[in-house]
Amino acid sequence: CQVTVSDSGVQDDGNTPGGETSETKRTIHLKEAGTLDEFISSSDKYKITELVLSGPINGTDLRLLRDMAGCDHERKKTNGRLKVLDLRDALIVAGGQWYVKYGSTFRTENTDFDFPERAFDSCDKLESVYLPYYVRALGENCFSLCTNLTHIYIPVGLNHILSGALYACENLRCLTLPSTFSSISNGFFYLDALVEVYSYASVPPTLSGTLGDSMENGVVHVPDGCLGEYSSSFGWNLVGEINDDIERCYALRIETSVGGSVQYGNDVVIKDFPNIDYDGRRNFDVSEGKDMELTITPDAGYALDKVLLNGADVTSEVSGNTLVINSVDGVKNVEVSFRLSTGIDGIPTVNCGDNIKVFGAQGCIVVTGVSAGEHIDVYSIGGMKVATACADGGDIHISLCDSGIYVVKVGANSFKVKL
Repeated sequence: CQVTVSDSGVQDDGNTPGGETSETKRTIHLKEAGTLDEFISSSDKYKITELVLSGPINGTDLRLLRDMAGCDHERKKTNGRLKVLDLRDALIVAGGQWYVKYGSTFRTENTDFDFPERAFDSCDKLESVYLPYYVRALGENCFSLCTNLTHIYIPVGLNHILSGALYACENLRCLTLPSTFSSISNGFFYLDALVEVYSYASVPPTLSGTLGDSMENGVVHVPDGCLGEYSSSFGWNLVGEINDDIERCYALRIETSVGGSVQYGNDVVIKDFPNIDYDGRRNFDVSEGKDMELTITPDAGYALDKVLLNGADVTSEVSGNTLVINSVDGVKNVEVSFRLSTGIDGIPTVNCGDNIKVFGAQGCIVVTGVSAGEHIDVYSIGGMKVATACADGGDIHISLCDSGIYVVKVGANSFKVKL
């Protein structure tokens, strides 16, 4: 049930809007929600077949994505060709235009991290979708009538599939549900091709209906030792065959604050969007009995504050920058917080390599020695982004209303400044 996304195509870091390309794949990072149309021109939007999109996105961006995937905001067919959509590093936020009209109009809202209702309803060009890492539920009818959808990546941490979310996805053959999964609402209808489900949940997810007529001859794979529970659970007991032939897993939940990163395997967890209210969490499935090694790395100007494991303080168990959790036997919640390094408290001027100088003067933060085009972000002591600027080759003056201590990020460098 895996789809490999090609790495060919144009890489776009979100800093060069309006670029023209004949390639069919684009990789775009948005710094601000509602700006996707600055990076995909009207002449390109029907050429793109694969899109990797990261950063904050809102209803305006969803409206364009729908258009590219074959069905616009009025639910009219378009010439869009978008087949593969990777949103794993995206965060859907409130705001922007309404993205689809179905009786009433739908907008992105703060809904406890549900994937938006009817987000891609009737977008029949989509074949493969990778959901955002943070998503905890598939909203109602979010992929209904995506008749060519053959693959959907469901992240660890997702708990629910709401009514009609996959309605009439008639070419979806296989579905993988993570260990965190707990329920499917009514609406698994017209999944005519679904013949195989991998469920990593040790407790059978609650079904309000069946898994569809095709699964009467299908196969469900469940964790070792869970055959009896699934065989006697409503809905699951109606499938053709159940095999307990996959390893038992537990969820590893990593939550981090602004000021550093936590690495597990090849994955790095950071709080990508410090000015947006979300918990910076990533979830992973870890095999029972496995040892886990986490690498904790503070950013420049920060230090490790605290590490909690299932609520208990284990900061003292961090050796160097490594925390080892031995022999996993249940769900693990790891919370990592970072603090500003106290070694420079009260120092208004900080120097770092490359002749960069940052200091406070008369209600302004002044940044010198920065190359043109470099982005500068200013954060409050609590991690909220309060200002941003782009260097033009000269000195940068950023006016702030309130005195206090701020963190200034210039490229990969962080500075602590007192006004």
